[in-house]
Amino acid sequence: MYMWVFFLLGLFLSQGLRAQSDPDYFQLATARYSSGDFVGAIRFYDQALKVNPRDADALFNRALARHRSGDLKGSVKDYTACLDLQPRDAEAYFNRAAVYQELNQYAEAIADLTDAIELNPADIDARLNRGYVRVLLQDFRGAIQDYDYVIEKHPFSYQAYYNRANAKRASIDHEGALADYGQVIRLTQKFAPAYVARGYTQLLLGRYQAAIDDLNKALEISPYDGEALCYRGRAHAALGQTEAACADLRKAHELFYDRALEFLQELCP
Repeated sequence: MYMWVFFLLGLFLSQGLRAQSDPDYFQLATARYSSGDFVGAIRFYDQALKVNPRDADALFNRALARHRSGDLKGSVKDYTACLDLQPRDAEAYFNRAAVYQELNQYAEAIADLTDAIELNPADIDARLNRGYVRVLLQDFRGAIQDYDYVIEKHPFSYQAYYNRANAKRASIDHEGALADYGQVIRLTQKFAPAYVARGYTQLLLGRYQAAIDDLNKALEISPYDGEALCYRGRAHAALGQTEAACADLRKAHELFYDRALEFLQELCP
């Protein structure tokens, strides 16, 4: 239930002083990428790099295309080569961190995001992303510090409040989590995951009717949310409302929310 905001920075489009070729492989590659043909883009970036092996922009863009095509290790290799040429390229650190995160190399992702922040202290997305990776490493205090910084600078960032709430809940600060989920709801109103998360937190605290109220709201926004149905079923069960509980759990199971099956078998034989 953590919102992942690991944005990738886009293609470098400017030609600048890049060596020209006929045909212009860089522009052909960029056109292929923009059309969603990442494999075709990679082939043309290969040709551009044959013309100029030290073209950092082509390396950056090929890394992005490789990431989009699923070649994560190739993407890391290209970003690394780009950084060898331009060691102060905050965008390359930012994007390489995203690839490291997908490779479950969290320490490397943290290091790259820290470098990106040092090079560009105003980069809020890098702090949001680092906070998320810190959560994956169960460094909840560090994650909350990152989210605190974002909220101080951007008090209307519902993503930061939502992620901080999740980190607080994971560190057993349930009341703090509830306060942050409430702020997300005030900022967005129609963001169903915040109602689901707050409802689940109320469930953990034994506030079953409050949980049902939040989950009802989530299901008004997103009627086929199996997670919300499962939590609402559990809250109904805790209140002795077995028929309503079983109806919710069955529907959650039909929607392929796998965790519902355990409670369905226990409560609704």
